[in-house]
Amino acid sequence: MNPVIVFPDVESVVVGWLTDVLPGYGITVPVATRVPNPRPSRFVRLVRTGGPRQNLVVDGAQLTVESWDDDPVAAASTAGVVRGVLLAANNVTFPSGDVIYQVREFSGPALLPDVSQQPRYTWTVQVHLRGVPL
Repeated sequence: MNPVIVFPDVESVVVGWLTDVLPGYGITVPVATRVPNPRPSRFVRLVRTGGPRQNLVVDGAQLTVESWDDDPVAAASTAGVVRGVLLAANNVTFPSGDVIYQVREFSGPALLPDVSQQPRYTWTVQVHLRGVPL
């Protein structure tokens, strides 16, 4: 029998990391996996939307990232910074000890207002994250 490998909660790892690093790039918005309540006018949401295991020890988590703001230019600007930071995360070891080997983009940011018609940019990446034996 192969070893049992468990993968970190990619949402928690990446949300925590973005929360820590985005202020260094001038982005001071809440980052979460759910729409905050009460809903702020500016925030970033990151949700795992699937993605297969790549091999015995690497998960290929697919993440959808959304950036909201009252102004479409500001929403696009935040999306661009978050996109750049995520794509630069290749071979990053997080404070938790978790390792991201590669970040691949499936789609770039696109303006897709939500049901409230608030400007929102959304895009999808795949994060290759190392698992550990149980």
